[in-house]
Amino acid sequence: MSEKILSQEEIEALYSAMSDGQIDTDPEGSRKGEAEARPYLLYSQQSKLEGHFEVLEEVYDKYSHLLRETLAAKLKSVNDTDYISTEIVKFKEFLQRFSRPTCFNTFSMEPFHGAALLVITGPLFFSLIDSMFGGSGKPLDRLRDFTQLEMRVMKRLILDILKRLEKAWEVIQPVRTVYRKMESNPDYIRMIAPDDLVVVAGFIVRRNRYEGHLYICMPYLMIEPVKEKLTYGDLGAGNVETAPDPRLKAMLRKTFLNVSAELGHATCTVKELLTLRVGDTIKLNTGPNVPVPVRVENVLKYKGHPGVFYGNQAVRIADIQAEKGEEQ
Repeated sequence: MSEKILSQEEIEALYSAMSDGQIDTDPEGSRKGEAEARPYLLYSQQSKLEGHFEVLEEVYDKYSHLLRETLAAKLKSVNDTDYISTEIVKFKEFLQRFSRPTCFNTFSMEPFHGAALLVITGPLFFSLIDSMFGGSGKPLDRLRDFTQLEMRVMKRLILDILKRLEKAWEVIQPVRTVYRKMESNPDYIRMIAPDDLVVVAGFIVRRNRYEGHLYICMPYLMIEPVKEKLTYGDLGAGNVETAPDPRLKAMLRKTFLNVSAELGHATCTVKELLTLRVGDTIKLNTGPNVPVPVRVENVLKYKGHPGVFYGNQAVRIADIQAEKGEEQ
């Protein structure tokens, strides 16, 4: 096979053409229009889940209020339960947060496949147990293993807590929880592979001077069939701007407003005002059966009837005022 050797003039002409851009030196130049390949870890689902929590956060915010009602009814005491946040972690990293004893409760959520966890930290476990046995809810100074009696009593409360989870999940899809078992040692939890990702929702439960944490841990593969329902991203552009933000709703629920009820008014001269003494009576323009205006931040919102409720002065709402009547 003969070989063609370039002359010096041909080599210089080739270099010149390459410098001027007349010859494409990129062997893949014909594929510039195609997307560039990027490395991807098959076991990593982190990128899939970013920003997919809007509806799920709303579900767990609602669940925190249902949980508060359940604990108040079962324990006959004041409880304050708040939803903290939702995060994505590997299952083994989640379990590493807990020591023995911790109350791990495995349950399933039909029609989803697989198992989830309801986790109650040790101090909160003993605080709840103390309340159910008539105590003040003080946790133990030194934690110990759970007794069989304590676990049976706690299981009854957990069944009620899971029923509330069903109600909260109605926003996404009707589910049915099925309780499986309770375990106190994190080393014995083997429901999924250690490197699988889980979606963890955290709650804080405050009881008098004591507080503890409760977690709902669900494998990503378990909720993957409804992942499109976990975000507002598939809504139309017009609806995205008006979609409710659960964080904003949570802030609004804790916002204080001034509410005032005007029982009536009277007109008097300056002379009459200066002569008022203790015990004098000012005659108002309304009677006991006339609805009084109720204002929120000085804006008329309701009409109501004044009275007494459990020994306290109160106003019973009788009518909701339309916006056009705010200037009445």
